[in-house]
Amino acid sequence: MTWRTIRTHAFFMLLLVVGVATRLYSEPIKQLHPRGYVSDFAGVLDKESVGTIIQLCHQLENKTGAQIAVVTVRSLDGSAIEKYSVNLFNSWGIGPRTDQGVLILLAVQEHRYRIQVGDGLKPILSGAKAGEFGQLAVPYLKQQRYGLALELMTRRVAETVAANAGVHLESPQAVAVPQPTPESSYSYSKAMIETLSTAVTLGIVVLVIALVVKAASRSGGTSYGPTYVYGPDYDYRYHTVYSGFGGCNHSCYNSSNSASPTSTWGGGGGFGGGGGFSGFGGGSTSESASSSSSSSDSSSSSDSSGASGSW
Repeated sequence: MTWRTIRTHAFFMLLLVVGVATRLYSEPIKQLHPRGYVSDFAGVLDKESVGTIIQLCHQLENKTGAQIAVVTVRSLDGSAIEKYSVNLFNSWGIGPRTDQGVLILLAVQEHRYRIQVGDGLKPILSGAKAGEFGQLAVPYLKQQRYGLALELMTRRVAETVAANAGVHLESPQAVAVPQPTPESSYSYSKAMIETLSTAVTLGIVVLVIALVVKAASRSGGTSYGPTYVYGPDYDYRYHTVYSGFGGCNHSCYNSSNSASPTSTWGGGGGFGGGGGFSGFGGGSTSESASSSSSSSDSSSSSDSSGASGSW
């Protein structure tokens, strides 16, 4: 094997590693499709919290017409969480046509959260009030108890909307605040194990590439036979490689498990299960300038469209 062949193979392997890593941790909005009231793309929520959140959201929609979407992602794909939330909210059409929708978003890698309020609920759910709800959940977020944190935020949002509509929500026992007690981190441990496994695998691949390159350099570029990858007269200057990553996960299929190039979401119907979720109704929200506030252990910002924070 010639030195040029080894170098070419090592380069392509490195491109593959970088591409796979990017695919794993980058979550563009166009690739995300709602799974119901709760879309746990980061895989960090426990089943008990998810069940409680679904019950709250189902009751709220049945009694008031307002919709709440709870979403977790591993990464914001390089965007500010405010912009990401607005784009995701409008892409999915959270809430009915009266824009009575709320998006509660959690970005695990960036340690950021956002409560994005639809235009129709802004008089009821101010940015300052949404900011208070987020701050109450910070102790849980710091302990990596993401399910309880999102359950708390969802409960406070749902109760505020329900109280304005003059209705009562029946739900399981409320989450205590603001002093949570330590316990296991539920499915976060599973997500952490997967992340570490991926990192170790990528590290091994990079190490193998480095060893191959080092061994080849010591050999002085000696050729052990007239082996040509592209042919003896191939001109590398004019060789262009086109590569990419594609594929389709379960979100590319509709509820009947039949292939479909379009999404059934945002039209207000078609999806069964998930506590009675029937799809988002085409609501919208707008982006606003924010005003920031900070404390010794966390920071938050609020605006007319909601509130953001970190932990």
